[in-house]
Amino acid sequence: MGGVTSDSSFSVSTDIKNDDSFSFGTISIPGSQVFAKSSMSYAFVNIRPFMPGHSLVSPLRVVKRYKDMTAAELADLSALVQVTAEALEQKHNASACTIVCQDGEAAGQTISHVHFHIIPRVKDDLAEPDSIYDELEKPTNRLWTPEEMSVAANDMRPFVDKVVSERKVGSLTI
Repeated sequence: MGGVTSDSSFSVSTDIKNDDSFSFGTISIPGSQVFAKSSMSYAFVNIRPFMPGHSLVSPLRVVKRYKDMTAAELADLSALVQVTAEALEQKHNASACTIVCQDGEAAGQTISHVHFHIIPRVKDDLAEPDSIYDELEKPTNRLWTPEEMSVAANDMRPFVDKVVSERKVGSLTI
């Protein structure tokens, strides 16, 4: 499908070329690892996922702190977070998502670029649901290879297309 426009102000595309490049702080994320893009934001596979589906959504513009984003960027980012969370829930048969933004170094932000962690969840996936925050900080989670990240991104695109084509996220019409 490659993406569907939901209205004149927000659209999502999964038609991302492998040789496209996206800035994530000082890191370059190849298009092959990105599974959704809007006019101001993009969603991509986390290099160190600790649960299946652990993904990130970030603004296209490199901006260090949430408070420094424009109102338009915030609206666009929020809408892509919604679409991404819904697509991840569908793909991973999850009933919820943990959505986290570590805003600044003191909050645990390790990449100086606003980003939201979107982690699909199922009941009892962790002994203590709030322990997810400890899990986010563990450096022992295995780094994925670029190939693994590309496969995961490619696997996500049909789910994003489905969410956008249905024009619904939960009870919200997009």
